[in-house]
Amino acid sequence: MSEPARSYRALLIGNAVFPEEPDLRALQGPEADLSELRAALTDPTVGLPWQVGRPLLDADSPTVAEALVTFFQQASSQDQLLLYYSGHGLLDLRNRLHLCTRDTSHEWLRTRSLRHSFVNELMDDCAARAIILILDCCFSGTAAVKGADPAAQFAGHGRFVMTSSGPNETSYDGAAGKNRGDENGQGRRPSLFTEHLVAGLRHGAVGHDGFVTVTDVYHYVHARLRALHQQPLMKTDGQAGQVWLARRPLRREPGSAGTEDRSAPPAAVDVRPVFTDPRGRTVRARTESHFSGVVHVFLPGSSTVLSIHRDRLIAAGEGTEVTAVLSKRPKHVRSAPGENGDALFHLPDGSGTVRWSASRLRAFRRSTGTGGWPTSAKPTQPRGTHAALVDADEAYESFARSHWSALRWLLLDAAAVATVVLAGSTGLGRALTNPLTLCAFVILLGGVTLFFRRARERWAFLRMRRFLLLPVLPVTRMLMTVNVDEDYAPSGAGLAIPPARATEVHAQVRSEGEPEFHLSIPLLDSYIPRIKQGLPPFDAPDGTPRPVDVIGLPAEGQWVAVRTPQGVLWPRGRAR
Repeated sequence: MSEPARSYRALLIGNAVFPEEPDLRALQGPEADLSELRAALTDPTVGLPWQVGRPLLDADSPTVAEALVTFFQQASSQDQLLLYYSGHGLLDLRNRLHLCTRDTSHEWLRTRSLRHSFVNELMDDCAARAIILILDCCFSGTAAVKGADPAAQFAGHGRFVMTSSGPNETSYDGAAGKNRGDENGQGRRPSLFTEHLVAGLRHGAVGHDGFVTVTDVYHYVHARLRALHQQPLMKTDGQAGQVWLARRPLRREPGSAGTEDRSAPPAAVDVRPVFTDPRGRTVRARTESHFSGVVHVFLPGSSTVLSIHRDRLIAAGEGTEVTAVLSKRPKHVRSAPGENGDALFHLPDGSGTVRWSASRLRAFRRSTGTGGWPTSAKPTQPRGTHAALVDADEAYESFARSHWSALRWLLLDAAAVATVVLAGSTGLGRALTNPLTLCAFVILLGGVTLFFRRARERWAFLRMRRFLLLPVLPVTRMLMTVNVDEDYAPSGAGLAIPPARATEVHAQVRSEGEPEFHLSIPLLDSYIPRIKQGLPPFDAPDGTPRPVDVIGLPAEGQWVAVRTPQGVLWPRGRAR
């Protein structure tokens, strides 16, 4: 996608000291906030051509007001503006927000601060095509929320407001370097909000078509601060997905011409197939796509839904016969040989065909890398998703059928208890020398453990079924290594307890860049054979971290899944 002709201008304002008001404590973060954000916006690798003048740090209210008037009045219809403020926010008696400057005091709050209404009036009269307002201060949520209507305060075309906290909430300030990872304690670190904002601009937010939008950055920041009990807010006019903040170099296929970088995710693909009715008329069928790779096709003129996993479609294009799931009887339909690498399905009773072209399947294959697979906002086909995953994902299938394994071990344990009781009735000496009794003891010792393990897996699966239904799950790019804890436990193979084996496997994930945070995600035991054989996605040499997508809120106590190019890794417990 080529970048249209437009101008990008930014004004960065920060206030750290307030000598006129003793009740306003000095802040650690604003100086670092301005310098870090300016560097991110103007970074030649990921930044747009932002024109960022010298930031205003610790200026008085007349100086800041004059800069604001000049900034907005000089804008043309081709400009995209970004206004950023870091400092204290104060509410007056009517809960109206005032942004504090160097000369602000409670006594002269009306005349020695930036009234929210003053900034709003400047934006009303501005000719810019889009205005982005980012407020990193306490009570900044009042800029995005007023009463019960979150869109009332800044309603207007082309305006986008991002705030560091909600109404009546406190935003975390920056800290000295020694408190945030700087061993020498030199300099200051940005506030938590701006630190994540900068990380999202530079590398964290997953973009599309080579660009990162306001929405992409907000989702990245929100997912991280929510875990710290700080709730950022955003108000848009509905077009935030089209307003860019940064760039991502596009991927380049091996051997193709051009200078595009492969460090960024591919653009989201169009998953819609061509539906042909019995009369030969064709139409693009409506679809719903799930983060796990499952595609649901709503067949035109019918209430039937066809569900199939992306990997099965790719295999069908390579000539392998695969099965798709139908929401009505018959429950399955097999693929037919397609032409030129297409994936073709003939529907029952001659009701039509569904076809994915070879070029679309190649796009599916490219999307198996992180970031390129589209996800519908609200899943509506949980049964189809479940059936397609059982068909395509061996680990999920084992996960889904854990209750049968738990029932089997419960019955074996019951039989072992009955055997031991009957043998004990003949005397302890005879019971200890009876091979059948000894075998029952072995089954009982191992079976109880395995029953509880499978029961725990079943409980985890039920939680995962709820997780699959959640709308708009956040997607976070992270780096994964796998840790296997060796311990003694029965494997469930046969009736005897085998030698010691791996019983705990965890995906250790950490954020890319700064700030860095870690999570440990317990994974299913069924991944252990692949890990020991070094099969994808566990084949990273020398423990090199592998880039993955973490689906869900990446925070302690949350249910999350890990999406890799080889499929989704399912958890058996909460992240910790």
